[in-house]
Amino acid sequence: MQLSLLGMNHSHQLFGQKDGDSAALYSHLSNLLLSRRYDAIAEELNEEAITQWGCNESTARKAANAFGVPHCFCDPDSSERVGIGIPSCENLKKILGIGKFADQKATAKLDAAVKRFWPVREEFWLNRLRQLRCSHALFILGADHVPSFSALLEREAIGFECLNPHWEPS
Repeated sequence: MQLSLLGMNHSHQLFGQKDGDSAALYSHLSNLLLSRRYDAIAEELNEEAITQWGCNESTARKAANAFGVPHCFCDPDSSERVGIGIPSCENLKKILGIGKFADQKATAKLDAAVKRFWPVREEFWLNRLRQLRCSHALFILGADHVPSFSALLEREAIGFECLNPHWEPS
């Protein structure tokens, strides 16, 4: 399996999300699908997250469907996270003693606690990607994950290229 990584702010992945530019991402993905041979498009996202953000579609899934390419959500939803031992943000807040109104120090503490579980999530993504059984997939992920996920791919001897570690609309 060969992967092409495209890092970005997640808001672009959510079709119609006001803080992102899903139209620019859709155009970029369309150009990639026309110029390269991808067997699949996968992304760090899930149905639950789309709903939580008040959207109803993934930009990548919309592009994949338009081009007849299989699409896969790779990020675990809340029940899958429980199953692999990742606590929810609410549980982490309770564990860390962070109340409803968190200051900058508490927010940094929570962010650090969440990041401690990134390796578990990234292994989950890799397992989902392996299940695709494709030769070349485009994988869209949060820009902050590009270095650590790239390191995981190197350790696992999986071929990859980073198209852009932090894609932004032009």
